[in-house]
Amino acid sequence: MRVSYASATRKPPRTMPDLQEGFRAIEEAPHYAINMQARVIRIGTGRPVKPDANKVVQLAVDGKVIKRRVTALRARTFAAELLETVTLDGEEWRTPARFPDYRVSNLSRVYAVKKAIILAPGINSAGIPGVCLPDPTGLADSFPWVSVRSLVARAFS
Repeated sequence: MRVSYASATRKPPRTMPDLQEGFRAIEEAPHYAINMQARVIRIGTGRPVKPDANKVVQLAVDGKVIKRRVTALRARTFAAELLETVTLDGEEWRTPARFPDYRVSNLSRVYAVKKAIILAPGINSAGIPGVCLPDPTGLADSFPWVSVRSLVARAFS
């Protein structure tokens, strides 16, 4: 059996070490992990990545440096857990038609998945509560007002 020089000197593939308890790998930056307290670490070393004054971290991904808010990274990584923390007894969440990044509840609350916050509705001149959501067509940079009751009706019909 012949063994080539290249295969004899090749190092075994590097595996990722186990993550610290409570941490999850960040999908868009796989060499980094985050926990529910929004603490970011480098997976290989376990060293923390310090956010700046605006709570933005710089992460090296494929030779480029990307900047992300730690709250946005936490919201994307722990989406289901964060929604559970704001859910009230008997509350059910559904995705409204045309707005996949939002959830609406049977108690007329609107949750922004990417930011992990409950939106505070405004009241129009007719006294109807509503929220401003991004244009569902994605063609305009507008945020039209949408009544909360119409979101609930579309999601729960």
